[in-house]
Amino acid sequence: MYMKELRTMMMCLLCMAIATFALTSCLSDDDDDEVTAVLTPAEKTQQINAMEGFYNGHVYFDNDTTHAMDSVATTWYVTAADSVLSIPAFPVSCLANSVSHSTAKAVLKAAPDQHFNAVLHPFWNINKDGGYYTFMMVPKENSLSFQVELEGKTHQVMLNYATSMNAYNSYGQQVVVYTSGAFSQPKISAYLLVKDISIDYTAYTCNGIFLLGGTK
Repeated sequence: MYMKELRTMMMCLLCMAIATFALTSCLSDDDDDEVTAVLTPAEKTQQINAMEGFYNGHVYFDNDTTHAMDSVATTWYVTAADSVLSIPAFPVSCLANSVSHSTAKAVLKAAPDQHFNAVLHPFWNINKDGGYYTFMMVPKENSLSFQVELEGKTHQVMLNYATSMNAYNSYGQQVVVYTSGAFSQPKISAYLLVKDISIDYTAYTCNGIFLLGGTK
């Protein structure tokens, strides 16, 4: 069930965005022709090497005005030596769409881009519709701290990440989204989950689900 829910949610969000992967149908739960294989240590190394490189893509998120998928262009790179995915300028201002408090929203909208790092852990090969690989994307730190200047005042901001989060698929069913991703040369996609945001030491609920998708 874990694999079916993960794949369903991932493919549905991908289709709602720009169909970053044309791997499986968002409407199909038929796994008769799907073969899932856990990667060996050697295969994990091989997969990380294949993922290495620079990517151009977008961060996708739910727009709080239109309640549709919106996006911000960004770039990132994967280094095989340390299995790290780095986004030099992650657009944290898009997090304003995931908070309701007016002060928190204003501060986040004014936030400068931040450097984001995560470690990639390949774990499955999915032999379906051409085949692709899945991996976990674990932020190197549990949180990201930075400052925001707004109307002459300096605000202390901290983003707290989540490893999993409840969401709803296209059928209205509740599923669990993990900080996972999929790779099919030369395309990659992964989830970044932000549990809550602290601004000037006051916590605000976020529950932000962000999809990273792009191509080498």
